[in-house]
This record gives sequence, structure tokens and C-alpha cells, in this order.
Amino acid sequence: MLTGPQHAKFTLSSQSKNDVLTSNPQPSCEEERDVEPIFVSQHIDLERLVDSAENDALQLSNVAEDLGMHAYGMYTRKDPVSVIHQAQEDQLSTKNPYQSRANKKRAEKRREKRKDHPVSNSEARRDREAILPAAAIHTGFDAGKLDASRGAYAGNRGGKRVLGSQADVEKEYDLPELLEMGFHHEKWDGYTAKPIVVNDDLIVGVLAGQPRQPSYKQDIDGIHDLLIKKGKEHGLQTRGEEEDNKRGDFPARRRGYTMGMGSSHPVVLDSGVQTNKLLTELVQDQRLIRLNGYQNGAFEIWAERIKARYDDAVSTMHENITKEDSERGRNFKKSAFTTIAFNFGGKVRCWKHRDQQNLPLGWCAITALGRFKPTRSARLILWELKLVIDFPPGSTILIPSAVITHSNTRIAEGDERTSVTQYTAGAIFRWVDAGCKTDKALKAHNADAWKEHEQKKGAPVSARLGIFSRVNEILSRAAN
Repeated sequence: MLTGPQHAKFTLSSQSKNDVLTSNPQPSCEEERDVEPIFVSQHIDLERLVDSAENDALQLSNVAEDLGMHAYGMYTRKDPVSVIHQAQEDQLSTKNPYQSRANKKRAEKRREKRKDHPVSNSEARRDREAILPAAAIHTGFDAGKLDASRGAYAGNRGGKRVLGSQADVEKEYDLPELLEMGFHHEKWDGYTAKPIVVNDDLIVGVLAGQPRQPSYKQDIDGIHDLLIKKGKEHGLQTRGEEEDNKRGDFPARRRGYTMGMGSSHPVVLDSGVQTNKLLTELVQDQRLIRLNGYQNGAFEIWAERIKARYDDAVSTMHENITKEDSERGRNFKKSAFTTIAFNFGGKVRCWKHRDQQNLPLGWCAITALGRFKPTRSARLILWELKLVIDFPPGSTILIPSAVITHSNTRIAEGDERTSVTQYTAGAIFRWVDAGCKTDKALKAHNADAWKEHEQKKGAPVSARLGIFSRVNEILSRAAN
């Protein structure tokens, strides 16, 4: 039995001061060619295109600020983030002769908003604390025992063997009881990044933290308030009797894609006309877009290979479903996740469960929202890892939720909590790996390809663990 995780402090070093942020190189004289002038049709709305490009650039700037060195510095070795921000500022400040009066006003508002949150060198250094200085949480768990089905496209629910009775599933555990059961209490501040390590140096999950910028907290609080407000307007304060939510006694609504129940390709989730409209409104909110950027940036830093697998699968999926479905179901322009779940009601406490339909050797992103004290409410319990973690509002944790049983401790009287999670169903990866076909369709179409696909599915979990990052990789990438 695991007696409790041990800590190993490590710090990622600063980025090289000699490296520079570069754009695409200009062609040499030998490469220059005469080109025909481009005539733009009068039916194309140049103003809207320019405005959209400005929005995209602003989102990139926001992600750079929020992640500190995540999305940019870790890969471009550029330090500090203020240089990136200034480059975006210069680009967006360029006057555009084609802007309409309305677009000019919108652009000016965005510039004024950026002035309210300048990024200084000291702020950039402080933001890096969201990822770079990390205290690894070492556990004695063997990742080879992760409980995945054949092919590692789904987890195993576990049933009574893992979850116990329904009373055990729904039970409100508290900290003293868990400590008596041999759990380690991780007193997390919600800011400092802490990778969860198994098998000595395998990063199986991460407490990804959150930016220290006041504007981020304002946005996070705003998302929570929005979920409470919209929940009341749409009758999503308590779980309906007909709602089958095996994760807890709260209303949850999902937007994005799923696959299964005999479908031949990924399909867009349908929650009804009014709820679909609500969920679309939510994912278009700039505060949610900012949160998505943080979740994806942290994902890429701590699980680069897993993130790349997700990116490839999501891109392939959109290329091979109808244009209508691609546009209708996509939550964000840039996200490794196909599906987002909003947990409404203000008393979100998950029961003991596994999200077995998610990709087992993949991660889902969980962000806690609300106004509650993490030292008394909704701690995250990771059962196989014997961890109980303080989970402050605004902070994000990424875990392989299909194979790690998880739940929350009780919510104290007077505390209020909602949450947002993102994930991708394992069935979508299976469909992509089979050439955008079901296994049955692949067998009928190409028997040889099907045999190769089946052979790959036979590899055990222990042979697939290389997809997780290792502590030394993170250290090495930051030091070079």
C-alpha cells in the first residue's frame, strides 16, 4: 500500500537571452519571383476579415500573457513575454485604411483594454511561476496498471470492484477520513504548477495552476457568475429527475462531438434547441476563450506528445466530417479537445467515478470555478494515486480521467462551486486510427489494413507509456 507521495523540488532554468522570436523568413534575392497582382472581389468583406485577424492576434497575445513562457517562451526561447506582447501591440496598432467606422471603434476598444493590462518584465517573470518552478508529487503507483480496454481507446468503469456500492460512490468523504485511509494531503495554492509523477519520472497528470494576473481572476469569476445566472434562467440549478448524470448530483451540459451507439462517424452533441443556443453563447464568450487557451497551453507544456496526438486527431476529424458539422460543433478555433462540459448549479461535487469513454492515455482539463474555500470544500480525490488535493477556484488540473478514479470532498455550507472540463472521446481516436472508418467498415474495405490496425490494438498499456512526458524532458527543454 502506498504510504504517501514524496516531494522532489526542481526548478526550470531561465530561457536563453540570445535566442530571438522570429517570423517566417523572407525569400532571398535568388528566390524572388514576379507575381501577378491580387484583385479582391468586392463581395469579400475585407473589414470583417481584418477584424477577425486582429481578434486572433489578440487571443494569441492573451495566451502568451496567461501562460508566461508556456505557449511561446518554452518553444521559441524568447524572454520576456512583454516582448511578445509588444510585438502584437505594434502589429495591431497599425492603421488599416480599409476599416469601417464600426471596426475602428472595436479595434480602439481592444487597444484600450490592452492598455489596462500592460505586461512588464516583472509581471512576465511572475507569470512564469504558473508553470516553471514546480514541485513534483511522486507517487508509488505503477502506470502499467492503468485500467484501459484493448487498444487503449476506453477505460474500464471498474464497477463495484473499484467504485464500491452506490452509497460508496455518492459518499461525502472528508479529509480526516481520507488521511486515515493512507491518503496524502496536497496543500496546493492553486498557482504553483506541480506534475504528478509515477514510475519514478513519468508525468501522468499535472496541477497546472493559473495566472496571477488580476484580469484572469476577474474573467474566471465572471465565468462562474455567468454559469449561475444562465443556470437560473434555463432551469439548470438542480439535476432533473430524468437526467442521467453518473458523475454527481448536479446538472451538466456538453457541447462538441461524441461517437458511439452505432454511429459511423463523430456526431455533434444535441441538447435541444434552447440549451444548444445557451452552450453556443457560452463558448463564444471571450472569458471562456481565454480559459481554453490556458488549458491547451498547459497541456502542451506538460504532455507534448499527447497534445500532438490530440491535435492530429481533431484536425483529421474536421477534415473528414461535413463542413456543416465541423462548423456547428467546434467549440474553439484552436483546441485539442472536441468536447466541453459545463457543470451548473453552484454545488458541483463529483461522485467517485471514471470517465471511461475518454482516451485512457490522454488528459482532460478540469477548471474549478466559484467562491469557496479550498481548505474546506471540494478537494480533488485521486483514488489510485492516494492523493487528496486542495483545488482552489480558478485553478486547472489535467489528469487521465478515464483510468484514474476521481471525486470531490464535501462542499461546506455557504460555499459555491461550478466547473468547466474539456476532453476528447476515445472512440474518435479509434475512428481516426482506422482511416476515418469504424473497425467494421475498415475490415470490409481493406482486410490488410484492418489486420494491421488490430495488431496495434493488441499492445498492452505498459508498452504505450512513452506517450507521457518525463521530468527530465521538461528540465532539458527549458535548460537548452
